[in-house]
Amino acid sequence: MTELAALRTRLFDRTPLLGAGRRRQAAEALAALDDQSAAQPLAESLVGLEDEAVHRVALERLARLDDPAAVDAVCDLWARSRHARLAALIAEQGWIAREPYEARVLGLLAAGGAEAMTDALPELVPTLVAATEDPDTAIADAAWTALAGLQRQDAKEALCAMVIELDDRRATKAVREGGYLPDDPRQRALLLLLTEQGEADATADPQGDHLAEALRVADPERRRHLAQKARELRLVPWARAVLRRPPEDLEPIEWDALLIVLAEARDFAALWRLVPLAPVVTSVAYMRFLRTAGWAPPLDAPDGALFRKLAALAPRCQGDPIALAERVRELPIFEGKAGQATCLALSPDWRYLAVGGDDQVVRIVSLPDGNVVRTIDDLPGWTRALSFGASGHYLAVATMKHQTRVYRLPDGLPVAYLDTRDVAAVALRGDARLVATASGPRIDLWNVEAGTILRSLPAHGRLVKGLLIGARGCTLASWGADGATRVWSLPDGGLIGTIEGDESGVTAVALSPDEARMAIASGDQIVRVFSLPDGELLAELPGDGQPVRSLAFRPDGEMIAVGGHNHRVRLFTVPNGEPLGEAEGYGGAGVMAWNGMSQLLATAAEGKRAVKIWMPGAPPMTEDTVHTARPWEIAWAQRLHRDPSLSKDEHAWLTYWGTLVLAARGTLPQAPAQRPVPPAADGQPDEEPHPWEAA
Repeated sequence: MTELAALRTRLFDRTPLLGAGRRRQAAEALAALDDQSAAQPLAESLVGLEDEAVHRVALERLARLDDPAAVDAVCDLWARSRHARLAALIAEQGWIAREPYEARVLGLLAAGGAEAMTDALPELVPTLVAATEDPDTAIADAAWTALAGLQRQDAKEALCAMVIELDDRRATKAVREGGYLPDDPRQRALLLLLTEQGEADATADPQGDHLAEALRVADPERRRHLAQKARELRLVPWARAVLRRPPEDLEPIEWDALLIVLAEARDFAALWRLVPLAPVVTSVAYMRFLRTAGWAPPLDAPDGALFRKLAALAPRCQGDPIALAERVRELPIFEGKAGQATCLALSPDWRYLAVGGDDQVVRIVSLPDGNVVRTIDDLPGWTRALSFGASGHYLAVATMKHQTRVYRLPDGLPVAYLDTRDVAAVALRGDARLVATASGPRIDLWNVEAGTILRSLPAHGRLVKGLLIGARGCTLASWGADGATRVWSLPDGGLIGTIEGDESGVTAVALSPDEARMAIASGDQIVRVFSLPDGELLAELPGDGQPVRSLAFRPDGEMIAVGGHNHRVRLFTVPNGEPLGEAEGYGGAGVMAWNGMSQLLATAAEGKRAVKIWMPGAPPMTEDTVHTARPWEIAWAQRLHRDPSLSKDEHAWLTYWGTLVLAARGTLPQAPAQRPVPPAADGQPDEEPHPWEAA
């Protein structure tokens, strides 16, 4: 412990009887030190001790201080404690702290009143503003007076900045009382807006040019702050300035504030002009308000037909539509314990999900509603493997009891019983006339109708782990524990080629719809895309630290989905391998499939009781405007609108989005009849033809 620290400990010794003597001795020793830092504990003794002997020693020594830093420390202690002994000492000595700012400002106000601060430097202004709430009313009053009489323009600018940037209510009051304005016309326009000085604003910026420019150059955070303020205060000049900016530049909170401000001003025509420009969710909110208000443009107005169509469509847009590209639906597929599912299969037409379990039952689930349409409960054992034919009307089921069966859907009638042994994988051709089964290292090609083996293929040196027949029914892919993937022609079973792997093994394989490409996922977490039949490597899709469990080409062959153990499905273009994004799926997704129109992607995993469905690549509807929609998004939405698996709510939102797109492109068909929009209280409006068909 240093000498100074030891003396400080003795100075505050409160031991009965002996303590008083020790305190005096410590005070005298501290006063005798040349070290200016000894002033700090002596000043603290004036605040923390009731010992007159110590006080006399401390005051005598502190009166001789000549070190500015020590004086600053004493003034800071007074600013924090407001002790009368320190106040008297500082007043007697005429001390004013250099720093910290709080001690300097309070000292100036206490010593010289408001006049001492009228020429304050800009860096002192925030502290001066804080002093307006000082517990000492004399200091608080002096601070208000000083703020109202600032002389320096840079100090006035600092006060104005506290209004614009921090929305400080004390600074706002001081600016209004002092009549201060920034030199920059854009900042001046913002200040007049935020201090609600409408008349002065109209004089200084009659056309709103400066305010519009200030909003244009402001950063997003500042725009959001101003929008929040405008919404609270119903600032119409702000709305007028925002209307002069491109709609695609507006923040979501600005769209929301525009509705509140313009509705309060009853400027319904301005709101209607924004409807075709706004994001879909905002546009619907505007239309609902206009319907509730009972407003509509004249029947003979050029935009009357669009208004009537949007007014008819808006009530159908229910719920909160997160952008379709990010929306994930989780549909329950069966009840039971989590470990019930042992294998899964999705039909290529995306109508059915088949779930095999250890309860010797296969459940056929319709998509996307998740209803169980058929149960197959006559199986001799629990299900080992499942496979849909390309048409989706037949299902092959391999069981542990040496039998593979083929069922017709949706009635679930068996059409074939095949006498198989220890089947690890099964693949059904689309016409349901051929089934491939894997037992150990061998592949058997079966004639379904006759129930006989057409050919046995000595496929792999070790266990065959998986089989896949392409959508055209001409190609069979097999992969095994030896790390190799082999491609066979059907129905003859001729070997087309072999793609050798390594010790990491193959974890998933997919064939493109035209069977011209094959994707192989290996244990090294990399997905490699090859051309067929030559086996040329086209692309390598990087891993993400987790094994790949499933692969699925989109029906148009231009995208591939990669599912792994980390609850993510990654999307890539084909064949260049450009990443397109990702979506949250099930960890260890065992199976994936696109619906036939390439719009929806479904994933399921063993041990789960639900399937997840989402829409990769859908047009954004919550923030972007239709004026920024790209051609491929418009084409995507046109196809999606005809998709029967689309839910009612999704269909309604997409219809509204499509109407705005057509209006923006100038191709919206005119309504056949001119009729007023029914009041909102009438309930659901009449059905109108969907506009996409005329696009």
